[in-house]
Amino acid sequence: MKRLGWLVTSSLSLGIAIALVLGFGGDVSALRLSMSLDELADGADSIVVGTVASSSSHWNTDHTSIYTEVVISVEDTLKGPAGKNTMTIIVPGGKVGDSWQWVEDTPVFEAGEKVGLFLKELNSGGLARMGLETMPQQLAAGSPSSVYGGSQGKLSFTEDKAGTRSRMSPNEFRQNVNLALAGRPIPQEQSLPLVIEGAAAPTISSISPSTASAGTNTLVTVSGSDFGTRGANDHLAFYFKTSGDGDSYMASQIVSWSDTQIEAYVPVAIIDGYPYSAASGPVAVYKHGSWSNLTSFTVTFGYGQLKWAGASPTLTYEVNEGGVPGRLAAVQSAANSWNNAGANFSFSYGGATSATTKSLNGENEVLWQALGTGILGEATMWGSGSTITECDFAFSTNFAWNTESSCPSDQYDVQSIGAHELGHWLCLRDLYGPSLQLPTPNDSTKVMYGYGGSGQTKRTLHAHDIAGIQWIYGVPSAQNLAFTTQPSSSNTAGTAFTTQPVVTVQDASGNTVTTSTAAVTLGITPGTGTEGALLLGTKTVNAVNGIATFSGLSIDLAGTGYTLTAASSDLTSANSDTLDVEEMTTDVDILITLQGFSRPESGWVIPVTVKFFTPGVNVLTATPLYTFPAMTNKVEGMAACTVGPIPVGTYDITLDSGTEVESGTTLMNVQRGAVIAVSGMPVDMGTLLEGDADNNGTIDVTDFGIFQTAFMSSDPAADFDRNGIVDISDFGLLAVNFMKTSPVEVP
Repeated sequence: MKRLGWLVTSSLSLGIAIALVLGFGGDVSALRLSMSLDELADGADSIVVGTVASSSSHWNTDHTSIYTEVVISVEDTLKGPAGKNTMTIIVPGGKVGDSWQWVEDTPVFEAGEKVGLFLKELNSGGLARMGLETMPQQLAAGSPSSVYGGSQGKLSFTEDKAGTRSRMSPNEFRQNVNLALAGRPIPQEQSLPLVIEGAAAPTISSISPSTASAGTNTLVTVSGSDFGTRGANDHLAFYFKTSGDGDSYMASQIVSWSDTQIEAYVPVAIIDGYPYSAASGPVAVYKHGSWSNLTSFTVTFGYGQLKWAGASPTLTYEVNEGGVPGRLAAVQSAANSWNNAGANFSFSYGGATSATTKSLNGENEVLWQALGTGILGEATMWGSGSTITECDFAFSTNFAWNTESSCPSDQYDVQSIGAHELGHWLCLRDLYGPSLQLPTPNDSTKVMYGYGGSGQTKRTLHAHDIAGIQWIYGVPSAQNLAFTTQPSSSNTAGTAFTTQPVVTVQDASGNTVTTSTAAVTLGITPGTGTEGALLLGTKTVNAVNGIATFSGLSIDLAGTGYTLTAASSDLTSANSDTLDVEEMTTDVDILITLQGFSRPESGWVIPVTVKFFTPGVNVLTATPLYTFPAMTNKVEGMAACTVGPIPVGTYDITLDSGTEVESGTTLMNVQRGAVIAVSGMPVDMGTLLEGDADNNGTIDVTDFGIFQTAFMSSDPAADFDRNGIVDISDFGLLAVNFMKTSPVEVP
């Protein structure tokens, strides 16, 4: 049976975010290589069990770093020089007055706390990393030590506190250390009892809400049965991390407790010096040593309850990339991922720094430096009260770093780890779901997930990461619309704009409100362009991440000086730059049929006049909109010509033979309501009726007289079939069309 979990309720008032847990031949905790008890015992200079007698923090000489002196009353020495009644430990960070400094993965000590410690004698390099060039004068006599293995090198024995139990008792710690020093296997931890004999096990039926953030005073309600009356050791427990073969839980702050309902806040806490958050996984009721059934709960983000000052802070940072190209760009990309989250917070690159160590100097710096054994990266924060005032972050030069698009298996990705660490600068905490007991929900797709590994990239913020920064700093309120891409200035009527407009939702400072999904509507600004013109296409688009992107828009009528207006409910509208619209024009292909069985090939080449009119007018008296003389040629048994260009639209079209300089011999045909479009079908103007020798629009006796006079000559006025002679064939055409008049309607 897998161990259900240890319940931990100890916490400290100082809540600070910590670092990514990475895999490197195993897990790396808090940007440090994970170390087993065997490794800790082997690497430590001394191992002791004792009680924290006192803890005091001080500034270094340059006032650039805070360190804490911890005095341990030694109860038992398991390794190292025996006979010491007290030992002095120096840990980086601490609190002096209202000012504090936090150094990643550094254990925190409480007076009276009973601890097991793995220690390393401090050398000059260790002192330098704390900002101490020489041994502080106020330290107790004797060489001080540091905790070996960071937070892993301290084990708090808290069984004397109500409702808590450490992962080992002091005696278990002694036994396991002695086994490790002797090179013998260490037994696995024993599981907690699930049910105490004779006690009614509590049962959870629901939790509401089932998704929430931690450290934000979010209240959840757990319903069920047999919760009883709350005792001193009764808790609502939230999963926060899996260690070894079991899940660990932290207790929450209870608001109310009855037999059927518990109200509590989703917790964050500092446990064994490590700032944890409740994570996605199980929630259970712990009562009289018995655990209820598990219910699933999703934690969106954990907040460490510290922040930068200001309503919309901009954090300027500097980078020393250690002479390696690409690192700066990777750090900037990591910062930009948070900048694009739509919160009232931004990172701003302030240039290069020459700093090679972290220190309080008024600058927020990212750099590469040699760190302690097994440390992958180390962040430091300074602040006062609940306000962060400065932070630095160092990548270790002991590891290989990647800045390319894909990360080799033996390297760590600068952008991915940088995004995670910058999340900690925002005071977002690590999340460690899933648990062993419940495979879902899962935090592993989030940037603030506490595990990762070499060869991995995670550069895109999860929605829950974004929710975190937005909750801490809020989101800009949408105020205005702005055309961030103008429609093309020169356009053609009825044709989609070459450049389609893009409208952005902005706050009062002109920043994009990336959370906005406002419906943005475009229209022609009243009083601009041509009266009656219409904007065609999809005119309303919902913004995505604050940006409304339009497509396929056009204006149907030609005109100059158009502008478009963007409007959305409760937002200040915006007008585009001016744009002009030209008429859409096209050439028109004309087809006609000519009479005459004896017409030669050359007879298909005739002059014609094509006229375009407003639909419905009298084509005999009205002035045409467009007139084109043309010569036909024979195409597949018909006469064809092409005229234009003219604007697309609907017209009445006339065609007859002849031009102003050359008379014709046919009546005029008219095609009503012809639709002219780009790449449209040819217009069939029907059959031209021959015999109008005097070209007066009527075939009558006058035309017979002209024919009679010209009979057997080559007079073109009566040579209707254009075969070079006026003969009986021309008489036949004259006779069949006798008494017909223009215009001839083409069906």
